[in-house]
Amino acid sequence: MNKLKSNSRFSAIVFISSLAVLALSSLPLTRAASYNNVQIYIQTASNLPDHFTVSAFNMSGYLLASCQTQYPAASFELPDGQYIFAATGYSAGIQGSGVPGIYTVPYYVAPVSEYGYSVEQISASTTLTILTQNVTSFPTSTITIKVTYANGTAAEGASVSASVLGSWYY
Repeated sequence: MNKLKSNSRFSAIVFISSLAVLALSSLPLTRAASYNNVQIYIQTASNLPDHFTVSAFNMSGYLLASCQTQYPAASFELPDGQYIFAATGYSAGIQGSGVPGIYTVPYYVAPVSEYGYSVEQISASTTLTILTQNVTSFPTSTITIKVTYANGTAAEGASVSASVLGSWYY
C-alpha cells in the first residue's frame, strides 16, 4: 500500500512538472533590448573650447545620458527612438602668463561658451556632428512669465528659472 502511494505521488509530481514545462515553453520569448552606437562629434566655431559636455535627452526633455570630456566627441548606446543631442564647449576661466617653466601668473578671463544641438531619429548605429556657436550669438526672444496659483491668484515671491537644454551659462 505504501509503495502504491509513493508511485502515485511520484506520478503526480511528474505530471505537474510536465505541465509547468509545457506552460513555460508556450510563453513568448522576449528579445533582449538592442542598442545603437551613436557617435557624436562636436565642431566648434572657435578653437577656444577645451572642455565639452555632450548629453542625450528623450523628446520630453528627460536626461538619458551625459558625458563630460576634454575631447570634442562622445559615444552613447541607445535604443531606437527620437532624441535631442546637446553639446556644449567651454574654455577655462583661468589663464596664465609669464615665462614658461619659470613663473606663471594666473589671471581670470571670461569663459567662452559654445552650444549646439541636434534632433535625431535613431534606428541604427550612426555618426553625427553637432555644430556649436558662441552662446552670445544665439537669437533671443522676450517672453512674459506669469506665475499664479490654480485659483488665479498671483504667486507672490515665486522664483522662476530657465536654462538651455543640456547646458549652463554664466
